[in-house]
Amino acid sequence: MSSAGASIPPQMLAARKRRPSRDDSDGVRQRVWAVLCEWFSHTQGGSVVMTWPSKQEPGGQGLLTLGLPKRELVAHDNMVLVRWPPPPPTEPPASAPT
Repeated sequence: MSSAGASIPPQMLAARKRRPSRDDSDGVRQRVWAVLCEWFSHTQGGSVVMTWPSKQEPGGQGLLTLGLPKRELVAHDNMVLVRWPPPPPTEPPASAPT
């Protein structure tokens, strides 16, 4: 298999409603992400996807990725879309001499 997609199976309950705990804090998530970034800098490939319940993000899910082009969740017309970065600009072909 040359590539794989990431999904959140229903049994993981990523957006379940429960009391917040210390482990859910932004500080813990930021520290875990910093460790993942450090580990990832020593790998030769692959990718990491981190997701968490977030009322501030479209669809109620926060999303961070490593090893993939940056993606952003965007709310549009009652849907949540994934925005990819635009392709790099290409130079126009050189015109032929006349």
